[in-house]
Amino acid sequence: MVPHAQHQYVWLNQKLLCGCGHVADEDAENYTLASQPAGITADITVRTVTVEDLHIQDKLYDGTDRAEYDGEPTLGNAVSGDHVALVKGTPSFTSIRTAEDIAIRFTEFSLTGADAGNYALTQPTGITASILPYALTGGEYAVNSNDWINHDFVVTAAEGYLLSLTDTADGVWQQTLRATDETAEGRLTFYVKDLATGAISLQVTEQYRIDRTQPTGEIRVDERTAWQSFLSRITFDLFYREEQTVVITSADETSGVAATEYLLSAEDLDIPALEQETFLPYEKALALAPDGEYVVYARITDRAGNVTYLRSDGMVLDATAPAITGAENGGVYCAAVTLTITDAYPVTVTVNGTPVELTEGRLVLRPAEGTQLVTATDPAGNESRLEIAVNDGHTWGDWSSNGDDTHTRTCTISGCGAPETESCTGGEATCVDRAVCEVCGGVYGDVDAHRHADLRHVEAKAATTEVPGNIEYWYCAACGKYFADAQASRELQQADTVTEKLPAAPTGDEAPLTLWVIVLAACAGLALLLLVLRRRNSHRTA
Repeated sequence: MVPHAQHQYVWLNQKLLCGCGHVADEDAENYTLASQPAGITADITVRTVTVEDLHIQDKLYDGTDRAEYDGEPTLGNAVSGDHVALVKGTPSFTSIRTAEDIAIRFTEFSLTGADAGNYALTQPTGITASILPYALTGGEYAVNSNDWINHDFVVTAAEGYLLSLTDTADGVWQQTLRATDETAEGRLTFYVKDLATGAISLQVTEQYRIDRTQPTGEIRVDERTAWQSFLSRITFDLFYREEQTVVITSADETSGVAATEYLLSAEDLDIPALEQETFLPYEKALALAPDGEYVVYARITDRAGNVTYLRSDGMVLDATAPAITGAENGGVYCAAVTLTITDAYPVTVTVNGTPVELTEGRLVLRPAEGTQLVTATDPAGNESRLEIAVNDGHTWGDWSSNGDDTHTRTCTISGCGAPETESCTGGEATCVDRAVCEVCGGVYGDVDAHRHADLRHVEAKAATTEVPGNIEYWYCAACGKYFADAQASRELQQADTVTEKLPAAPTGDEAPLTLWVIVLAACAGLALLLLVLRRRNSHRTA
């Protein structure tokens, strides 16, 4: 006999007896059941079932006790075919901090279905899961700087992340965090949340250094002259005669000095203008040499980028003394002397120790007893002196020809020697001699070709057959020239004054012809004589 799958069997005396009263054995046909049992009872109790395949996912820390199933739990020990199902409880971690094997608590599991009443559900216990730390990879946020800065330190979350000063899920989460306190060792501790998963990172600490205070410094020229700020007004009222040494010092108690630089200029520059200028590194004391004008500018920059500008007052390095012109030192003058005093800067002038005022840079020294000492001092202390004597008038010597149509006389007072030069005058020049000056007795000018020194009159003389004749003329014995008039206005050559001698008397047939030639020649000579006389009379009348 093959056991029926739906029946229950028991062994009795090495026989398999079915619950329905049949003998389940191959020898069953050898037996006859005398009677059926009766009055037998038993209890059917609820069947205990359990939750199987129950697993909870490990998670990254998110500040909550929320837990998630890892797969679907099943109902264990239920009778196949019964209408019974498991209603899951809600899991949660018993701690929200990171740890391994944290106990999981559940809200109550229950059963549902038509056969649920035939079962008793054992609540699950001993289930654990881990809350793991969320380690950042480096791309979740960025900082503006970990070095020295002079503004807020800012942490900015990357897209898909938020930042908070606490790691609680319901804390204040924001896009940026900032620190504002001035410090050399600032630390900002914060957490990062992944918006996609809700995971909250481990504590993150970023170091920052903020210095909002400007560095300090000083520009020093000497023990008494120094500047610790940006002088508001430049005057150029500091004067020095000698080279000056300028020392620039700088300090910054927070971040330290990064650079100390300087600029030398003669201009009054404000800070916006200085920002466009090129400064030089300050490495050693500066030597300012005469002659020149200087404003010393300093730029001090600390490691956080704070900048301080300093500037000195205008300094004038002047090693050039005032110039006094218009007289020679030690000179003696016999009339008022005008001195010109020049300097690049205003000067103080004294005469024999008494202050005097200049008029357009000039000083007139009038005659006075003894010497007069003029002292001119500029603001740097450079000094010039001139000492002269000014007498009331000259004592002149004799005039002396200079050989150039002028004559000069000089003052005979010792130490003066002032000259006076004038042009020669007086006297008359002739055709052979220059004029003699009436003052100095020297000759001057040019000869006068029209003023003859020895002009002599020569009467006309008729020619004869024996000797030549001559016309009337005038002859200068000084220059040897011949003239046709007394005014010597028309010069003649000597040959022009001679008339040829008359020819000898003719003989024979030649006599009439010769006579006629003689007559004609005489007439021509007479006509020429009359012409000369007429011109002479006309000149005399004029």
